[in-house]
Amino acid sequence: MSDSLFRWRAFFQRSRDPLFLLNRQRRLLFANRAWNELTGLDAAEYRGRVCRRTRHPEPGTWEAVAAALAPPPEVLAGQASKTRRAFAGRAARGWWEVDFLPWRDEQGLLGILGKIAVVGGPAHAAGTTLPDKLHELRVRAAQHYRLDHLDSSMPAQQRVAEQVRLAAQTLAPVLVLGEAGTGKQHLARLIHHHGTHRERTFAAVDCPGLPPAALAGVLFGPGGLTRRGSVGTLYFRRPDTLPREVQAQLVDWLAEPIPARPRVVAGLTADPAAAMRGGRLLDELHCALAVMTIALPPLRERQADLPLLTELLLDRARGDGARRVAGLSPECWEVVRGHTWPGNLRELAAVLAAAQAHATGDRLEPADLPAYVRRAVQLDQLAAPEPARPLPLKQLLEQIERRLITLALKSSRGNKSEAAKMLTIWRPLLLRRMQALGIPDPSPQRPGKAPPP
Repeated sequence: MSDSLFRWRAFFQRSRDPLFLLNRQRRLLFANRAWNELTGLDAAEYRGRVCRRTRHPEPGTWEAVAAALAPPPEVLAGQASKTRRAFAGRAARGWWEVDFLPWRDEQGLLGILGKIAVVGGPAHAAGTTLPDKLHELRVRAAQHYRLDHLDSSMPAQQRVAEQVRLAAQTLAPVLVLGEAGTGKQHLARLIHHHGTHRERTFAAVDCPGLPPAALAGVLFGPGGLTRRGSVGTLYFRRPDTLPREVQAQLVDWLAEPIPARPRVVAGLTADPAAAMRGGRLLDELHCALAVMTIALPPLRERQADLPLLTELLLDRARGDGARRVAGLSPECWEVVRGHTWPGNLRELAAVLAAAQAHATGDRLEPADLPAYVRRAVQLDQLAAPEPARPLPLKQLLEQIERRLITLALKSSRGNKSEAAKMLTIWRPLLLRRMQALGIPDPSPQRPGKAPPP
C-alpha cells in the first residue's frame, strides 16, 4: 500500500464525522471508525456490498444501513444532494441527514463520498422536548412514500414506476391521469419525496373544493402558494374545474422564468381531450402541464397486483395501530378477487382497514368484509352464466342414431327392409349399425326354429 493511500485513509479515519465511500455501482468501498461506531457494524465485513433501498429491513442490520445510505437518483446523475433518511437501529429509531458528494471525471461518475449527521434525537423548542410520538409520526411518514411500493409484475404498472423515477429526477410539470381513487395524489407525493425539492413543502390544491372567488388569491395573491419559496411541489387536483381566468393565470405563471419555482403536478380524472372539447380545460394549460404524462391503470386491471397491494395496505393499517392479522383466508381472497373495486385503491384501503378493525381471528374472513362487497360478489356470481359443459359429439350422435333406428323398427313392426326404406339407407348398412349400437333384432321368431347363437 502506498504512503499516499495510507495518509488518505488515516485522514478519514481521524474524522469524528461518520464518512463512507461508494463506487459508481453503489458498492461500499470504505467507511471510517466513526461510521462503525454509529452503525454498530464493521465496514470491512461489508465492503463490496450494494447500498440499495429494501422493504421493511430488520432494525440494526446491514439492510437497514444500506437503505439509509442508498444515493438518490440525482447523485447518480452527478449532482450533490443532502437528504434526510429514517434509520431503524437495534435500540431505537432515528433520523440521519446524509450528504452525498459525487466525484466525476471525463468519463462520468467515479464514486460518491457520504457524510452522516444524526438528527434523530429529541428536538427542543422553547425549553420543551418534542414528544416521542411526533418523532415516530415523522419516521412513519418517511417510510410511507417509497418507490419500491410501485413494484409490480404487470407491464403497465412497471411503466408507471419507470416514469415516476424519471419524473423525480426532473422539475418538469407532470400530468397524472386516472380514475378516482387510483392514487394520483399519492403518486405526486412519491415524486416530491424522491425529487430535489424533497426538503420543501408539498402543497395540494383541491380545485373543485375551493370557492372560485378564493382560488386566485390562494394561488397568486400576496403570500400565495405560487410565490412561496418554501413550497417544493404544488399539486393541483382536477385543474379542469378551475375558472378559465385562473387557468390562464396559471399558464402565464408556468411560462415565466421564475427561479426556485415549485414543481407542478396535476391529477385529472377526465379524458383531457374531452375536457378540452367541452371547454373545461384550456388547451394552453394542458400543453403546459402535460410535459410528462403518467396514466394510472384502474384496480380492476391489476388483478395480479392484488396480493402485493393487500399486503402493503395491511402493513400500513398495522402501522396506524390497527389489529395485526396474518392475511386473508382463501374464502376471503375469493371475495376480494371477485369484487370489481369501482373505488380503486382508495376503496380497497378503506375496506381492509375496516375489516382489520372488526376481525376476531388471525386472518380476515368474508364476514369481516363490508356487506356491500360480499353482496356485490354474490350478485355477480348469480348473474354470471353457468360454465359450459363438455359436449361429447360422438356419444350424442350415437344416441340420436339409436333413437331413430329404434323408432323406424317400431313403426315397421320389426321389418328391417321397411325400416331401412324409412331411414333411406340400405338394409345391410342398417344391420351393421344395429349390431354396432347394440340394438336387439325385434323380428318375431318362427315356431320350431331356434334363435341364432
